[in-house]
Amino acid sequence: MCKFIIDSGSCKNVMSEATIQKLSLAIESHHAPYSLAWLKQSNEIFVTRRVLVSFSIGNVYRDSVWCDVVLMDLDSYHLLLGRP
Repeated sequence: MCKFIIDSGSCKNVMSEATIQKLSLAIESHHAPYSLAWLKQSNEIFVTRRVLVSFSIGNVYRDSVWCDVVLMDLDSYHLLLGRP
């Protein structure tokens, strides 16, 4: 089980690198690397990797989304889902 946030103010899907390692998910190179500044207080993060994450909410909703791999300072969640 993972804690996640659905953030209508974000347009990115991101997942904690530590969570990806714990779940043994396969990481691949990002097709369009970019800088991200809002997840860490200290520096910008250059996103170079992504992971395909399958998830469900209850027994009704199931989906798979590409998430950018990031180091997160926050321990309150593992996955952030932005608006489509």
